[in-house]
Amino acid sequence: MFFFDGGNGGWLGDRNGVIDFADGTAVHINSGMAGLALAFVIGKRAGFKKDPMRPHSLPLVMLGAGLLWFGWFGFNAGSALAANGLAAAAFVNTQVAAATAMLGWLAFEKIRHGAFTTLGAASGAVAGLVAITPAAGSVSPLGAVAVGAIAGPLCAWAVGLKYKLGFDDSLDAFGVHAVGGAAGALLIGLFATGHVGQTAKGLFYGGGFRQLGLEVLGVAVVGACSFGMAWLIGKAIDKDHRLPGLRGRRGRRHRPARTRRVRLRFQRCGRLPHPGAGAHLGGQPAGPRGVRPHRAGREDASLTPAAAPDGPSSPVMSVEARPSGRASTDIGAWVLSVRRAGTAIQGAPQEFQPRRPALR
Repeated sequence: MFFFDGGNGGWLGDRNGVIDFADGTAVHINSGMAGLALAFVIGKRAGFKKDPMRPHSLPLVMLGAGLLWFGWFGFNAGSALAANGLAAAAFVNTQVAAATAMLGWLAFEKIRHGAFTTLGAASGAVAGLVAITPAAGSVSPLGAVAVGAIAGPLCAWAVGLKYKLGFDDSLDAFGVHAVGGAAGALLIGLFATGHVGQTAKGLFYGGGFRQLGLEVLGVAVVGACSFGMAWLIGKAIDKDHRLPGLRGRRGRRHRPARTRRVRLRFQRCGRLPHPGAGAHLGGQPAGPRGVRPHRAGREDASLTPAAAPDGPSSPVMSVEARPSGRASTDIGAWVLSVRRAGTAIQGAPQEFQPRRPALR
């Protein structure tokens, strides 16, 4: 994005003076706008705006946010390419902006929804890290406070646009990365001091509107280029799903294996036939432990070991299974889980008895 001609001088950075200290524009706006374009191409998930789609695991969310926060110090401070005062300033600005943005996001949630959330704290910290990335080498710690205080509530508001505008941004790439990166880049035009790592000054430090205009140019060019290119590539894949190794949404190559639900019914019996006994189930010889051999691709089965002449039928177990792709006489090769559906099955082998926790 900043080196269109092979690294011999970028059109935005070197020729026009757009400031982007640690690639907030080239990385975050780029990825956020590309994600937005692909969200329009792919479409909405089933149940979008109808079913609640909560995070899978908040502890993992917090763990990931902590790892990101820790790693971002190397990402921003390391962009100074030396252990000097610029790296120290970027380090401090990163911490200050992330913490302030987290508080700003939580304040927005409290005002709008009436409660704080753990997910909001993690999202606010990431939004602050994104926003300070382009400005870490241009603003003072006081300016970093302003960047975080603006980026946190702004990104919290932006993630709600997907419900109003109707695009399914599942991980809020646009609301956090595109909006946060754009906010951080534009705020350089306001809070750049000219004394940290750049000589350019922002509007609030006597630099006028020149740097602000350059930042607007950089945000617009990168956003438009990324959105347009990602949309064209996504449309090409969606239209021509015969491309080698790729499938559009109408293709079937990479669809996950379908979980099949099988119901196994055992009759109460005093004793099961020993392995290899000549029990017959539905006209087919029984395999080991009196179980009919499984055929690959079969949707369901009613497996009934040889039963004693007396006694009612036992409860039914629901078993989730995936086809193994080959014939198998060992039901343990394809049974994934057994859920208890009643009392223990009398006389059945140990592996077919309901267990707690579920057999995985």
